[in-house]
Amino acid sequence: MARCWARFDEYLEMIYAVAVYTPEVIIESGSGYTHLNVDIKSESFALGMHYFFQANMIEKIGDFILGDKSPFKKEDDFRPTMGSSYIPPNFTKIMMLFNTMLGHSELLAKFPLSLQAQSMFTKKSMLVILLEPTSDGKPNKMIDTICRDNEKMTRKMAKNILKKFSESVTHMPEKLTHYLRALKKFLLIDDQFKRQRMEWIFGVPQICTKKDY
Repeated sequence: MARCWARFDEYLEMIYAVAVYTPEVIIESGSGYTHLNVDIKSESFALGMHYFFQANMIEKIGDFILGDKSPFKKEDDFRPTMGSSYIPPNFTKIMMLFNTMLGHSELLAKFPLSLQAQSMFTKKSMLVILLEPTSDGKPNKMIDTICRDNEKMTRKMAKNILKKFSESVTHMPEKLTHYLRALKKFLLIDDQFKRQRMEWIFGVPQICTKKDY
């Protein structure tokens, strides 16, 4: 598979294109056009999103990327290793579709993820994805879904938020605003672990202020 990865990348791009672009854009632009803006109000986008949600594409993409670590992997399944130490797999194009679908709150409510699908996000490589902004620039609502009343996921998310904060301050300051919004979404989850989230992020169980006059 590593020998044909460049060709495979074009295939993943084609899947994304079918989901979000109009036929006219695909015909006129050809390969390599997925940097173009997506018209989320177009009929093609609505039809593409609805089709892929019906086909459980979020589960399929997550299963594909996680490989042997996927919760959908059966005991006797054989999963080929994608890429190599010299040619790592490039999931950029298919991740564009994955993130677009995760950011579609209306269809996520209509086609909710199964518990098995939600367990994909216990994996480090998938958990980080939720901290990225959705297509409208807002925090991903899946942060609330997988962390609410779940201490294990709350701990993991807190750890990843702090790590991303550190990385953005040093290497990606332009992303700091995105992670601040994700942090706000995380801290506003109103459940039994709300106080713990405050402590794990800020180091104190409760932030209090008082007037000094």
